[in-house]
Amino acid sequence: MFNAITVQSLPVGKHLTIPKHRGLRLRANESMYNWIYRYKNPNDGRIRQVKLGEWPHMSLNSAVRQWRQLKSLRDQGIDPSTVHRQAQPPQRDSGSMSNESAAQLTVQQIGLRYYEGHVKHHWGERGAKEVWRIFARTLGEFGNLSAQAVDADMAADFLRGFLDRPTQGTITRRELGAAWDYAIAHGLLPAKCVNVWRSVMRGEFKSKGVRIKGVHRGPVKRLLSVNELAVLLPWLHHFTSTNEDILTLFAWTCAPGKEICAMHAREISQEQDGWWWTIPEEKLRPQRRGAASDFRVPLVGRALEIVQRRLLASGTGYLFEGRKGGRFDPKNVGVAVWNAREDCDSRPEYQRPRLPISDWTPNDLRRAAIELLKTMECPPEILAAVQGQLGNRLRLSTDGRVHAALKRLWMTRLAQVLEQLMRGRIPAQWETEKLAA
Repeated sequence: MFNAITVQSLPVGKHLTIPKHRGLRLRANESMYNWIYRYKNPNDGRIRQVKLGEWPHMSLNSAVRQWRQLKSLRDQGIDPSTVHRQAQPPQRDSGSMSNESAAQLTVQQIGLRYYEGHVKHHWGERGAKEVWRIFARTLGEFGNLSAQAVDADMAADFLRGFLDRPTQGTITRRELGAAWDYAIAHGLLPAKCVNVWRSVMRGEFKSKGVRIKGVHRGPVKRLLSVNELAVLLPWLHHFTSTNEDILTLFAWTCAPGKEICAMHAREISQEQDGWWWTIPEEKLRPQRRGAASDFRVPLVGRALEIVQRRLLASGTGYLFEGRKGGRFDPKNVGVAVWNAREDCDSRPEYQRPRLPISDWTPNDLRRAAIELLKTMECPPEILAAVQGQLGNRLRLSTDGRVHAALKRLWMTRLAQVLEQLMRGRIPAQWETEKLAA
């Protein structure tokens, strides 16, 4: 079956045949997919091939039409390559495209051109996959419409289908708008073409918060209590060793999962005051960049034990390595937690331990640890520095040694409390109180 998913999964140098059209194939190169007609020369019997065009600019139907014409020539004893070269129009500047050519591009083709020409080369792997998924799978029948014919009413009708999925609707609207900008700038659409995606359904997608099995939990963030932590932390050993270590680091470092999963050996250092994990600025989220120094996390307690153990076992430098190499995908941790929930009905035949407390996510461990520091009366500037908040990191840079020592002090105190909770014990300070939910 020919579709965008099958094409995108083709390794470089491999080809996809079209069974009903013998000799027609799609070959994957480094930067493009070429339609090719492969045949035996009727004169000398040698194998030859003719390039018909590039996918997705040339659709399957267009390729089949050209294939039929060339096959008919071959059946008449004429070498298709000779006629095809003579019939090729002169090359035009890629920056200009006639209205006739632009009218032939579909919505999906515009999206995939934007993906191939921009997203694939400038986005991270995970974000690029999401953009490709939108244009390859989400558009449906709307993707087959002529891009130049799409007006504001058609765009709005399409986007209204995402009102029950506001986050997906926002992303789809945004990327279609970006694809139109790219197409206009590169001559794929006329310069006078109006980018309707920038104006329609503006502000209409409003999230109602987390939705689980069709039920909205609302915008309130989950906050694990001390009693719940005393139950959950000892249970973490039921996960795989990788997921257990990552979930433990959520609490012991107060760092986001994306940065934990990308932890590398070159970021770990032993200094006079102890071990540190220094996260380079380029690996931080965009809103946390631009500080006077990189984000430094003191490694104490179980966090240090995990890092030292994984440093010895690491073969590539990544402390948490993905199955295909590189960093571990943070999404896998959330999936592991979901699969262990009591209310998860995925793969019911697979027997696995079920969480004693279901309503939580990995980031809730980080949020609960930060709340523990607040309850312990950690100074606000140190609390902000532990979270890597940009403004406070700039203010703290004037006296780095003192604030590094204070950060290590408070993270050590946090580790002591978490260690008691890991053993199922409630520290005396919290015996008669719970964290505010």
